[in-house]
Amino acid sequence: MTENTSKFLRPVDRTLTKKYEHESGDWLELRQNLSKREVNSILRVMPADAINGTTDSKSGAEMVDMLTSVAETLFTNLVVGWSVDDAPSVETYLSLPSDAAGWVDKILFEHFNAQSLTGEEQGKR
Repeated sequence: MTENTSKFLRPVDRTLTKKYEHESGDWLELRQNLSKREVNSILRVMPADAINGTTDSKSGAEMVDMLTSVAETLFTNLVVGWSVDDAPSVETYLSLPSDAAGWVDKILFEHFNAQSLTGEEQGKR
């Protein structure tokens, strides 16, 4: 295998991260870059009507299921570190108190929304 010298067509850099701190001192470290495969896995669980604000067709239970699935997928693809003693895992994330999990969810969604997506990917949102 040869070394990739391309500056544009290259595998995603998984080492770039951003750290978010809660006022309590707890923190969450998220990957800055996602591969096409990872973006697709996230977009797969994001129904376009819910993201575009037209959720009339969704019942409360359907919205909760959809948002739970999106948050878990974001967690799996973005979180590389946190102040919890255990390594990041969906199981530990789901066992957090609701206020702590709510903060994590807020950070995950804000972080993902700040990522630059292609026009085609944005159309799926």
